[in-house]
Amino acid sequence: MKKISKKVLSSLLVLSLACGTLAACGGKDKPQGSSTGSNASEKTSEPNSSESGKETEPGSEAPDGEKVTLTYWTALNGNVEPNYQNLGDTPLYQEYEKRMNVNIDFQHPGSGQANEAFAILLSSSDLPDIIEWNWLTYSGGPEKALLDEVIMDHSDIIENNAPNLKAYLEANPEIAKQVKTDDGRYYTFPFIRGDEKLLYSSGIIVRQDWLDELGLEMPKTMDQWEEVLTKFKEEKGATAPLTYVPYMLGWGHWTNPFGIQTGFYRDDEGKVKYGYAEPAYKEFLKTFHDWFQKGLIDPDIASMDGGQVNAKMTSGQAGVSMGWIAGSMGVWTNAGRETNPDYKLAGAPVPVMKEGEEARFGSYDFPYTATGSASITTSCKNVEAAAKFLDYGYSEEGHDLLNFGIEGVSYDMVDGYPTYKEELYNDPSGKPLAQALASYIRANYNGPFVQDVRYVEQYYPFDEQKEAYETWSHTNAKDHKMPPITFTPEEATEYAQLMNEIQAECDRAYLAFLFGDEDIDANFDKYVETIKDLGLDRAIEINETALARYNER
Repeated sequence: MKKISKKVLSSLLVLSLACGTLAACGGKDKPQGSSTGSNASEKTSEPNSSESGKETEPGSEAPDGEKVTLTYWTALNGNVEPNYQNLGDTPLYQEYEKRMNVNIDFQHPGSGQANEAFAILLSSSDLPDIIEWNWLTYSGGPEKALLDEVIMDHSDIIENNAPNLKAYLEANPEIAKQVKTDDGRYYTFPFIRGDEKLLYSSGIIVRQDWLDELGLEMPKTMDQWEEVLTKFKEEKGATAPLTYVPYMLGWGHWTNPFGIQTGFYRDDEGKVKYGYAEPAYKEFLKTFHDWFQKGLIDPDIASMDGGQVNAKMTSGQAGVSMGWIAGSMGVWTNAGRETNPDYKLAGAPVPVMKEGEEARFGSYDFPYTATGSASITTSCKNVEAAAKFLDYGYSEEGHDLLNFGIEGVSYDMVDGYPTYKEELYNDPSGKPLAQALASYIRANYNGPFVQDVRYVEQYYPFDEQKEAYETWSHTNAKDHKMPPITFTPEEATEYAQLMNEIQAECDRAYLAFLFGDEDIDANFDKYVETIKDLGLDRAIEINETALARYNER
């Protein structure tokens, strides 16, 4: 067994910084259990039959007559957690284990404790066989995880023991490029969004019923948005007309009219820019400060979290926010209609300065963002068994199981279309759809498989959710978002040190300018000078170097 040194561990604990606190990591949903906490929860399990040192295949028996047991560490998703303490207890994985004839010993950190539990896990001399983690957040990226001998080089593993994943990556070279290290090595069994419709799932959400009641058109420009927010305040009594979780500002919707995105992005020529330092950011700040002074932005915006946003969007305190098609629009609509049958939401287009302009920024996810990726560790003795277990998720049968569940139980084939059963939409025990589905599938969050668009076509029960995707997809964000680049170990250490201080100053200045504690005209240039003195140019250079390596993969 390989012992992870304290030196390695300390470097590992520094998570790579992407867009800062005002941007969502990976342009995507914040993973369940991503905040820090205490120790990983302990779970009593069967002994790992792989300790014999002899490899056995899934479907075969270990030398002692028992099935192969694989240990699998992953955070328990929020859709699963209310009803199950362990993924192995779900009908999905009971069926998966039966088909593969293996035992999976799932190990989960406590809720909200994934980061610290992950660090503690890596200090152990005996890692689980499989770890599901976003390896792009490992300091130094997956290359460093390989160098630290935490995970194995998966190139030969996939070549020899994962025919289904191998075939998929060969058929999709652009996705394969995203899953490789800069030196061309595979390092994981990835979660892949398998259709363009799955790449635009978040944006600005507005009370459509309020727009209709007040005779207002869907706003497109910043001037139109100011009019709408003012009407919501004055005529609907909204105390927080616009509210959102602060990091969502980094999605780029509200900065798009000014031609920038907060955090790092690619400009029209492909050069790396840092929006917080661009001259146009000053103009954005002046607009949002003006809106804040006029009472159009939530007075509690500095401390808003998801639960508070949910409450304000469903109680009439707010009329505009940012969120996801399912986890926000769906949840808010169901809650809002409990007391107001006319409650209706709509996905709003990315704001522009002049009507007719094309949006350059907005929410976009690359097919691979590293969430839900499962990697075989260097402690695994049954590498072939682990690989074949994971590869099943990319087979036709495994694909259907992870996306739709068990035929005849969670779905039926109707004219060749896997159709979820009505019982999932109206669960007898009262489970909401997301929780009912999570008993049988992983498509409504993530994992090592290819997500099927037919899942999302059924997951959105409201027409306005389907319309939101179409609205939010009208953007060139794909051309401007930073792809899943990785830093060398040396770059990662330096970058983390630089960005800790730079981002802290950006966050401080943003609130000071927004609230009016500092005059924007008088202090903006000084603020930019400060973050440059903290090493911004070097941070940009590191990103540019990593981007060049990515483009050469």
